[in-house]
Amino acid sequence: MSSHSIKQALIATINQSRAAVTRDLRALKDELNVAEKFRGSIRESPSVWLGGAATASFILGRFFTRQKAGGSSQKGGSSVGRLRFLKWGGMGLLALARFVVPLCLKPAISAYTQDKIYKKTFE
Repeated sequence: MSSHSIKQALIATINQSRAAVTRDLRALKDELNVAEKFRGSIRESPSVWLGGAATASFILGRFFTRQKAGGSSQKGGSSVGRLRFLKWGGMGLLALARFVVPLCLKPAISAYTQDKIYKKTFE
């Protein structure tokens, strides 16, 4: 083999190695990107996340409520407990809506803007 063909073979091997390393690093980056996995999970099943947030807020609301002094409980429950539940539940739902609403609206807004750009460009 000539030195030129050896050089070409080495360059080809180096390029293949670089491509393999790049591919492996991208796969590792995707695997370790927890935030994107979380967003993907919300995109796939937003109703499950909404139900989970409502359930968690209910449990937190029940956990952080206090009974009146003396331990007596009225039939309807305390209004303070209900207000705390609404506060925690509302905060939980708003926090979830902060992620879910943009995920649901993004495809619609993107399609709308693409349609407008297409119409202005080709019409």
